[in-house]
Amino acid sequence: MTKLKDKVDQAKQTQALAKPASSVLSIFQDATIKTQLAAALGYNPALSADRMLVVALNECRRTPALLECTRASMVGALLYAAHLGLEVGGALGHVYLVPLKNSNRGGVKEVNAWLGYKGMIVLARRSKEISDIAARPVYSNDYFEWEYALDDRLVHRPSLMPDRGTIVAFYGIARFVNGGRQMLVMSKTEVDSYRKRSKASGEGPWVSDYAPMGSKTVIRRMAAFLPLTNQAAEAIADDEERELGLTPEGVLDLEALGFVAGDGKENLLAKRSSTAAAEGGGTAPRVTDQAEGQEPAEPDQPPSAAPAGADFKRHAHPGRHEEAAGDPTTDPAAPGSILKEPEPNVDPGRAFRS
Repeated sequence: MTKLKDKVDQAKQTQALAKPASSVLSIFQDATIKTQLAAALGYNPALSADRMLVVALNECRRTPALLECTRASMVGALLYAAHLGLEVGGALGHVYLVPLKNSNRGGVKEVNAWLGYKGMIVLARRSKEISDIAARPVYSNDYFEWEYALDDRLVHRPSLMPDRGTIVAFYGIARFVNGGRQMLVMSKTEVDSYRKRSKASGEGPWVSDYAPMGSKTVIRRMAAFLPLTNQAAEAIADDEERELGLTPEGVLDLEALGFVAGDGKENLLAKRSSTAAAEGGGTAPRVTDQAEGQEPAEPDQPPSAAPAGADFKRHAHPGRHEEAAGDPTTDPAAPGSILKEPEPNVDPGRAFRS
């Protein structure tokens, strides 16, 4: 009877994968999507667009509900992971693909990309100020002792018994390059209070991977005290907002982000990926605030610090220099100085108004 049930379940999964209505499957045969993923990944020898698509397809086989989601949400989730240089699903557990109903869009199912605790650790380690970071669960049969003081102390000796008991707490430790460290301990009750706020507290990774999600919660709470890169800090904050439902539900505007799908327009992401700055190992393209038509500043000539009160030249354009000018707030001779003496027979208030 069990074998028959297994065959029926396998047949259902095969039938779901073969449904032509599932537009999610078309992603894995779309060369344009592969090009966009490669552009988002940039130079990343550990991860390729082909591998991302293969792992994502395996996740669809493991979780058939992903095939019921919209194509745009799946593309957005994959591009989000590629943007951070993290792998979706699989054994690494960097990013979870979670199918959830969007109540603001008539209950349509969409793929939600949630960071895993291993993904957060990878992002945190890209900071040049963090030498190591880890998070672990504590079981009832383990020996665990800790205290907060001027010199925090923590001792954890996992039980070697076959049954370590139930989870009672989680903790995280980060070591810094300068020799300092940051520690945080959370009880299971505290972690469960955050779980209850999640919009998928009764499904998804909170059910299938409780221990990793608890470890993720500890690292997320530690993030405020860690010297993270801008990319890591923003990713962790955005992940919490998505999981708790604090941001408006909806699909990313891929075209606005520069992901153009074969309509003859310029691929902005591919153009920017070549100039992306490596931020502690990050591969994501970075968008600057430079206005269109504005000449870029000289990248190889950073402004040097000038002595206090000294005049210095500002290079507005390569090869063209403005005349040296002092500070109008401290130099009376500077053009437009507020300290300039008023002209004779002129209302003193007029000099300030002009």
